Amino acid sequence: YMGKHYNTLKLKISNKMSQEEHKDVEPNPERFKVYEELEDGSGFRLPDGKEFKFDKFGGWFDENHNYYDEHGEPSNPPADPERFADFEELTDGKGFKLKDGTIIEYDEYGGWFDEYGNYYNKDGQPDDIPIYEDTNWNYTPGDNKPNPRKFLVYTELEDGTGFRIPDGTEYKYDELGGWYDENQFYYNAEGQPSEDPKKAQCCLLYTSDAADDLLCVDLGGRRIIKKK
Repeated sequence: YMGKHYNTLKLKISNKMSQEEHKDVEPNPERFKVYEELEDGSGFRLPDGKEFKFDKFGGWFDENHNYYDEHGEPSNPPADPERFADFEELTDGKGFKLKDGTIIEYDEYGGWFDEYGNYYNKDGQPDDIPIYEDTNWNYTPGDNKPNPRKFLVYTELEDGTGFRIPDGTEYKYDELGGWYDENQFYYNAEGQPSEDPKKAQCCLLYTSDAADDLLCVDLGGRRIIKKK
């Protein structure tokens, strides 16, 4: 079931993001304790001269794409339905494209995820994530199991050997197009949690010598006696 729908849940970012845009640097809220408001009220300036602009929610991004809320605390950006007001439907009707080139595909309910994990229903309004039939998809952060939602938004590496998620973490494909996450869970080429096919073991079926001259044996190697 998940394999059928996973690709329609996956967001594809078509505009390339460089390594410099997504360095793997932890948020540092202490850095923003001392600042000076800009004259027009649109943001603030740090003592080193760097300026940051507020978004409509009063938060901002730092240079490493870490988000801070209006209180200066690290956070995920809030849902922003107005961002999706101007779009172009895909010709196949499976989703839409934003002006920045981001392609978003609908899920089976007509909703979608943004790159920060916020879910929008078919009316474009922020909503609770629906219940999908696959238990791997209904992931709860902190559970010791695979998290396919983590890989919803990504950019392919320039050399085609893997991909990068928004926090800057890179994953390399194996020869089958799958990959491992940090917890050693394996995902196949469709993004589904899976057993690593390379680790599949072959077992030989041995039968007893006494059965070699018979017409058939059962899987346990015992002789099957045919009555005449």
